[in-house]
Amino acid sequence: ILTVTDVNSNTDTCTATVTVTDATAPTLTNCQPVSVNLDANGMATLTLADLTFTAADNCAVTDTTATPLAFDCDTPADQMITITVTDSAGLTADCMIAVTVTDATAPTLTNCQPVSVNLDANGMATLTLADLTFTAADNCAVTDTTATPLAFDCDTPAGQMITITVTDSAGLTADC
Repeated sequence: ILTVTDVNSNTDTCTATVTVTDATAPTLTNCQPVSVNLDANGMATLTLADLTFTAADNCAVTDTTATPLAFDCDTPADQMITITVTDSAGLTADCMIAVTVTDATAPTLTNCQPVSVNLDANGMATLTLADLTFTAADNCAVTDTTATPLAFDCDTPAGQMITITVTDSAGLTADC
């Protein structure tokens, strides 16, 4: 109700409707990069609490989302997370956070078994990886397997050790 009074003390009133509109979008600043290591299953998950950012609004921020927050071995090492904040008027602000996804878990190489070779008539013998018994595993993927030496002759000492090396998709290695 609006009331007006003039200099002679005459008054009059009327009713007016006032509509309040929040036209100011929230702000999202200080969006900081984050790193995450894949676990033994090749997975990693972040939460909003793991992310550093500052959200503000002239009224109130009512919702905060971020995507993606789950990562696996197929996730590129350099990924972007989009954070979105929404205020009570439905206005939004976004920012991007760089996330570095790292596979820090080396592969494992177990059950490496001895092997015997017989030299041929020329005094030579060659093995392949298929001739060797071992178990290789990784949280993501073993991408390369090598063994050395695989060629033997009359000068090879008895009890010669063969080194088997597996390498995973992150370049991490294991030997036996």
